[in-house]
Amino acid sequence: MKSTPAEDPRLDRLPPHELAAHMVSELGVGLAQLSALGAVERAMECEALSTIVRSLLGELAAARRAALIEARDSGMTLTQIAAELGVSVQAVSKAIKNLPGTGRSQPKEEKR
Repeated sequence: MKSTPAEDPRLDRLPPHELAAHMVSELGVGLAQLSALGAVERAMECEALSTIVRSLLGELAAARRAALIEARDSGMTLTQIAAELGVSVQAVSKAIKNLPGTGRSQPKEEKR
């Protein structure tokens, strides 16, 4: 299978998690090539890859948080959301309240 949806249109039809799994497996091939690099160059490449991964994880956390807020705002309770996802109510609550990547709670909105 080719690497990107532009190279292989079949990839456009994959659910997002399957497309990501495919791309991670492709990344694994690239990671195997790191051993051919010198120590400093290898460290630099690892740092660059780490930055990309951290950014992606932040974007995923923000997208998940937005989806959870959307579900809550549509009328679902945290209990219902948690049951649908197969996680605890506390996990849903924490994901909604925490700022992505900081571990800090967002300030509560004032009631109007």
